[in-house]
Amino acid sequence: MKKIKSIILISVLFISGLVKSQTNVVDNHIALVEYWNTVSPSKEEKFSKFIESNHGMNQNFTTWKKENKFQYIKEMWYYAESFYINRGVNKNGVSMDESQIDISRFESYRKENDEVTISIDGFKDVIVLLPNNKLIYKP
Repeated sequence: MKKIKSIILISVLFISGLVKSQTNVVDNHIALVEYWNTVSPSKEEKFSKFIESNHGMNQNFTTWKKENKFQYIKEMWYYAESFYINRGVNKNGVSMDESQIDISRFESYRKENDEVTISIDGFKDVIVLLPNNKLIYKP
């Protein structure tokens, strides 16, 4: 009898873990669709170059984008929204242009539960990486 109860408990825990995992996936998909509805053409223009460099230039990219719309949205979110700029932290330096930041270069610094601040010499602004547990998508 104890063995049956243990098996049932393990089964329930396993299934609830699967349901929770699937719920997170669905929530992320919904968040990405909602995000895409808010992306301005200027933001897309700023950050699509990073995606384009990963998937072929010119016509190859145009074809890839048409055939992989949801993947394009996920990657756009990653390059545009998985970090933010904290302005004016340092007294001296120039202001950062977020459209020039290939955020994947800093991926090794990202932590699971905490934001990470990256300061680059010559800039008065700093990059703040969202933690892994806040990412909707990560390549």
